[in-house]
Amino acid sequence: MRLRRIGSALRKAREANNLTVGTACRRYGRSKSWLSTLENGLHTIDPQEPADLLDFWGPHVRRQDFRCCP
Repeated sequence: MRLRRIGSALRKAREANNLTVGTACRRYGRSKSWLSTLENGLHTIDPQEPADLLDFWGPHVRRQDFRCCP
C-alpha cells in the first residue's frame, strides 16, 4: 500500500513538472523501467531514496506521502 501511495505521488509530481518518463529519467539518472515500476508501486525504495526524490521533485510532491518511509 505505501509503495503505491509513494508511486502515485511521484507520478503526480512528474506530471505537475510537465515531464515525460524519459525526460525525468534522464534528469534523475535512472532508467525508464525503474521509474515505471516505482510509479506503479512495484519497486522498493532505498532508505536514502525518499530524500533524494523529494529534493528532485521539489514542491510538487507532498512530503506526507513519504512519512511511512525510513
